[in-house]
Amino acid sequence: MLAEPIVTKIGNRHQIISFEVQNDARSYLANLIAKELQSAINSRGQAIWLAAGGGTPKPLYEALAKLELQWPKIKLIVLDERFVPLSSPFSNEAMLRQIFSHGGANAQEIIGLVGDCADAIISAKSAEKQLLELGNGSPPKVDFALMGMGPDGHYASIFPRHPTNATIYQTEDLVMPIAPLNIAELEPKIARLSLTPRAINQCRKVVFYISGQEKLDVLTAMANQTDPFISPIGAYLAQAPAPISFVWAP
Repeated sequence: MLAEPIVTKIGNRHQIISFEVQNDARSYLANLIAKELQSAINSRGQAIWLAAGGGTPKPLYEALAKLELQWPKIKLIVLDERFVPLSSPFSNEAMLRQIFSHGGANAQEIIGLVGDCADAIISAKSAEKQLLELGNGSPPKVDFALMGMGPDGHYASIFPRHPTNATIYQTEDLVMPIAPLNIAELEPKIARLSLTPRAINQCRKVVFYISGQEKLDVLTAMANQTDPFISPIGAYLAQAPAPISFVWAP
């Protein structure tokens, strides 16, 4: 049985759902994702969700993959990606494909972002075309998004002090190439592809999964700062069309 979480507000709209241990946070999220996907299937005949990469959500995905869901009716879109081939150990898509390759979860369709490893711009346009086809010519409505946040306050591949922040909240694009920065202390070090806020804002429900005291402190400090060059997460929360939840455990 899950321990009761502690819920605290971030400003007027958003919240942090805190658990004492990671296992409880993962169980809560696995059940929540399964519930949201099943609800979408019941209502619309299919479910579409966004999934972040990284080490934090990996055990959660492994738990989710073992559940008996209607996997053939589920589509997963990779939230962001390093501009590397599927054979790279740094590929988010490769990690997700490996985790969901067993049992019934293998029937889930996974939509990646890197289609042409020779050109990030071409890959971004190709990925956007896929998304528009999924949405019948419009940005696809997504039922659930699981996102993460870095210790510098970045989300997806939207990093502090990156030139992309000048246009990321105005662009009509759904997928953008993110150029590497040649500054030692700043990310990213290699090119990336990322869904834009316009694409993410199509999600009916967005939940962040973060872990560790450092990230909780960063979130608390940056949540109400709206300058995207300083606080990408704060800028995102300020423009988010619906309330956002952060699930956290030490």
